[in-house]
Amino acid sequence: MREDAELERLLRQLQRKTGQNLLIQTEDGQVLASTFSAKESFLRDAAEESVSMQELAERAKALSLDFTSGRYLLAVRAKDLAKGLIEEAAAAILEDDMEAEFCTRSACGDVLLILAVSSDPAAEESVRLLQSALETEAMTRVRIGISSRFTAAEHLRRAVREAETALLAIHTFSPICGTLAYRSLGISLAALQFPEEGAAAYLYSVLGDTPEAVLEDEELFRTAQALLENGLNSAETARQLYIHRNTLLYRLDKIQRLCGRDLRRFEDAAAFQLAAMIWKKRKAENYNGK
Repeated sequence: MREDAELERLLRQLQRKTGQNLLIQTEDGQVLASTFSAKESFLRDAAEESVSMQELAERAKALSLDFTSGRYLLAVRAKDLAKGLIEEAAAAILEDDMEAEFCTRSACGDVLLILAVSSDPAAEESVRLLQSALETEAMTRVRIGISSRFTAAEHLRRAVREAETALLAIHTFSPICGTLAYRSLGISLAALQFPEEGAAAYLYSVLGDTPEAVLEDEELFRTAQALLENGLNSAETARQLYIHRNTLLYRLDKIQRLCGRDLRRFEDAAAFQLAAMIWKKRKAENYNGK
C-alpha cells in the first residue's frame, strides 16, 4: 500500500510538470497507479476496449452513472488543445438542457466528451457553438465528431467509434466542416467502409478506364457536385454556379461522354457520388502514407 501511494504521489508530480494524465500498469493491463479520475478511467477503458461490456455496466453502476435518459459522445480534435480548456468551454457554452458530464483524452489524442442532451437538434446546434468558441479561444482549427444517441454504458464503445468515424469523414471528405454527426454521414459512411480490395474495380466499373478525366477536372467535378447537392435540380444548379442552363447541359453531356454516366439519372448519380468519395478516400490515404 505504501508503494502504491508513493507511485500516485510521483505521478501527480509528473502531471503538474507535463499537464498530462498518467498511469502505470502491468503487462496484463492491471493499473498500479493513475492520475485519472474514476470517471475518466471508465471512459478511457471504454474507448480502448480494454474491459468487457459487462464490466463497463458494473462500473457505471458503481459510479452512479445513469445513461437511460440519453447521452451523446463528442470526439474533439485540435492541435495542442488542453482537455481542461474543452471542459471549461463546454460548461460555459452549453445550454441549460445540456450538461458536459466528463471527458478524457483517447489514445489517438482526441478528447472524448460525454454530453447529456435533450434532443438531436439541440446537440448539433450546441456543439457548433462549442466548436466556434474553442477555435476563438485556442486560435486553431477544431473539429468535432458527434455520436448517435446512446442509453446504456454498454453502448459507449459504439459511441466512441461513431464519433471518431465522423471525425474521419470530416478529414476525408469535408475539411472545411467544423462539426459532423454520425447520423448525417449518409453515403460517406459507405465510402469509408468500402473494402479496399474492391475499390479500384468499383471505380473503373462506374467511371471507366480514366476516372481522373472527370474527378480531377475542377470544372466538371464542381459541376457534378453542385448537381448532386441540389438533388439533381438542373435549374438550381445552374443558378448557383452562375452559368446558363445550356452550359450546364453541355458539361453534363461531357461527363457522360467521358465516363458513361448521365448524372441526371438517379442511379447514375448515386453510383458517381459513391465512386467520387472512394476516390477521395484513397487519395487521402495515399497522402497520409497508408
